[in-house]
Amino acid sequence: MVKIYSLTLFLIVFFIGGLKAQAPVMNPITGASVVCSPPSSAQIYSASASNSPTSYSWTVLPSAGVVIATPTSSTTSISYPTPNGTYTVICYATNGSGTSSPVTFVVTVFETPNVTFSGSTYFCQGSSTNIMASSTMLSASPTISYIWSPPTGLNTTVGQFVSASPTTVTNYTVLATNGSCSNTGTITITPVANPTVNVFPSSTSICAGDFAFINASGASSYTISTTWIAGIPIGSPFYPPFSAPYTVYGTGPYGCIGSGNTFITVNPLPVITASATPSLACMGQSVAVNFSGTSTSYSLNGVACGNSVAISPTVNTTYTISGMTSQGCKGSTTYTQFIGCIGISNPVFNEPVGLTAYPNPSNGQFILNS
Repeated sequence: MVKIYSLTLFLIVFFIGGLKAQAPVMNPITGASVVCSPPSSAQIYSASASNSPTSYSWTVLPSAGVVIATPTSSTTSISYPTPNGTYTVICYATNGSGTSSPVTFVVTVFETPNVTFSGSTYFCQGSSTNIMASSTMLSASPTISYIWSPPTGLNTTVGQFVSASPTTVTNYTVLATNGSCSNTGTITITPVANPTVNVFPSSTSICAGDFAFINASGASSYTISTTWIAGIPIGSPFYPPFSAPYTVYGTGPYGCIGSGNTFITVNPLPVITASATPSLACMGQSVAVNFSGTSTSYSLNGVACGNSVAISPTVNTTYTISGMTSQGCKGSTTYTQFIGCIGISNPVFNEPVGLTAYPNPSNGQFILNS
């Protein structure tokens, strides 16, 4: 019995002694394998080992810019520099019997993208505005994806560039992602109403040769466009050669343009024709002058008359005939009555002597017959 107990005690002592003689054996490192930076907050990493390690040793490769808070503890915090990169975390343990084989842990650092915008945040209704999202990165040429929301009024929701045309004020959020790290930015797009242009012509119906002008309201500046001339100043007189439409373009806030229309009718002046019977009269002879054309009323030398009037000139006489159309357009022409012969009437003889004169009228020579 004594020999059995002695052998058991020897085996126990031998086994314990063998354990103390072994170096530590490392377990896997635990901690974040993906780090977003900035902000680059310190990441916690832990290691453990068998065989009662007395100390640990932490290193990171590459080491430039890396900060290890407690490099000899089983748990430490590690800070990484901002740019994108891949790092290898290495840890091993030590006890009185030696040093363990190192264990490694791969950490990928992604720079978190910021989000900035360029392009106009205002646009005129009926058009659109082009917006670009971008990021200022310390790392060289990182691949960044951009996703826009909501999709309302956008031509696409993916990529840096979008064309926006919402019908109301809209806040767009852009998610920028670099690797496993992302950030958001927000931009507000505002549609601007085009001005309502009210057009005020001096008249929509004028007579040929008269001037017109156009005024407008509802905008801050105006241009007038028509078929026969360009660049008519607002409120300035012009002389339309014929009936035509006119469009007034008004510019409002942010360069937005509205328009209004009018039409100006140019009415013709009256056509007046005068004819007389006879066309060649004798001195003092009564002549009927007839008027025709497009006038609805006439006047002779400023005196209203019908479309026919009697005249008895003693010398060649020019008359002015004026007329007016149903549109109120006035025009005039002239008519000259020529005296081509002389006449004798019985009152030149003071007594009834029974004389006759022929031809009467004549060109100046008479034959008297008793």
